[in-house]
Amino acid sequence: MADNMKTTNYHSFLPTKAQEEEAKRANNPRNQERRVQVEIRERSPQPFILESSDPNLTTPPQTKDLLRS
Repeated sequence: MADNMKTTNYHSFLPTKAQEEEAKRANNPRNQERRVQVEIRERSPQPFILESSDPNLTTPPQTKDLLRS
């Protein structure tokens, strides 16, 4: 299983009670948008493509017909 790290921005539009109290003590705007960049570890396995050696399964409609029978 390969571990991939992805970075993404996390937006917090509603402050927590602790953040509201801290902003009140520091005389900062209370409802300010907060953006934090975080790293997310992708733990799911990488998808793999099944390959068929059957030459009759070259197009998707033929594959659907084979699966229905």
